[in-house]
Amino acid sequence: MKKCIRYINYLLLLLSLISAACYAHFSGLPLKTLNATIFMLLGLINAGYAFKKRAFNPLCMVFALAFCMAADVTLWFSFIVGAGLFAIGHAFYFICYCKREKFLWSDLIPGAVLFVPVCVLMLTWKRFEYGGALMEGICIGYALIISLMFSKAVSNYRRNKCRAYALMALGSAMFVFSDFMLLLDVFANGPAITDTLCVMTYFPGQCIQAHALYWLVEKK
Repeated sequence: MKKCIRYINYLLLLLSLISAACYAHFSGLPLKTLNATIFMLLGLINAGYAFKKRAFNPLCMVFALAFCMAADVTLWFSFIVGAGLFAIGHAFYFICYCKREKFLWSDLIPGAVLFVPVCVLMLTWKRFEYGGALMEGICIGYALIISLMFSKAVSNYRRNKCRAYALMALGSAMFVFSDFMLLLDVFANGPAITDTLCVMTYFPGQCIQAHALYWLVEKK
């Protein structure tokens, strides 16, 4: 069973790259939904594996993936609602990381190093056009939440350099980079490459997060 689950993981990771490339080229809600379904399916398979092995409770990670999947679809119709669902997903990621390693105030340092310069850029670069104070506040708040998620993932890896934590930190970093590309694309009229980079780091990054569950089971 172990080898079977591992091969399924690798297959879905490869499928995610191919599907993300197709979405980057063709776009469309059906392809976007397919991409989100892939990382959600991978998360459910690995969560089932964790339950089967009685290794740990993977529900926080499943909820994180589920809210991100819902956000992907919702974002097509409403940016504000989609961003809110993504924020909830990030919160579940953060809770998941805190359940793995106890929270310390020093865990906030990587996030501060990321958030402060990004926040200054978002507030001062004249190229950003948010269309109002509400949207600007939403973007700043969202940047804070994703920075917290990224910060805890990096801190966990610094404490315990196992493969699962490395994958969580990598997936979080890809999520951050993807959202920054989205920010440039939507609010700063970025070049076409920003949209492609956003897609090609977001969906594989989510799959890497889901794949980390497998290695958490093996770590246990």
